[in-house]
Amino acid sequence: MTKKIKIAIGFIFLLGLIFYAMLWQIPNMSYASEEILEGDYYGISIGMNRAEAYYNLPKVLSELDSDNVQFSLVVVPGADALVLNLREGDQLLVQTRFSDSEYERFKGQEHWTVYLKGDYSQFLKVYFCNDKVCKIYFHTQKFEVF
Repeated sequence: MTKKIKIAIGFIFLLGLIFYAMLWQIPNMSYASEEILEGDYYGISIGMNRAEAYYNLPKVLSELDSDNVQFSLVVVPGADALVLNLREGDQLLVQTRFSDSEYERFKGQEHWTVYLKGDYSQFLKVYFCNDKVCKIYFHTQKFEVF
């Protein structure tokens, strides 16, 4: 066997090994994106008012996330920025518990984005038109090796 043939066989073997590792040895590689414009999504319906949507969100999110830990993005106001050693206007992910007092923060927003497990690659967005749910968008993109 010539040297070139041995190199070619070795290269083909290496490519096969990489292909095997990519397809069968990585347990969780997935991407999903859903946009709902009519009907419902795990209990939030198009046309539902803000309060109904807010109080149904914990049920929806528990269906999507078995750990049931969600976060929302908040903009740090001036007084809190000093305490947190941040700049005013910085954004933080804060765990969301969907309490009555938190509803005040959510209710004036044009859309709500809730991040599952504090991960920017897994989130649910609820959009409002005239104070009614008009679009629901869910996105997940996972790449887990372990």
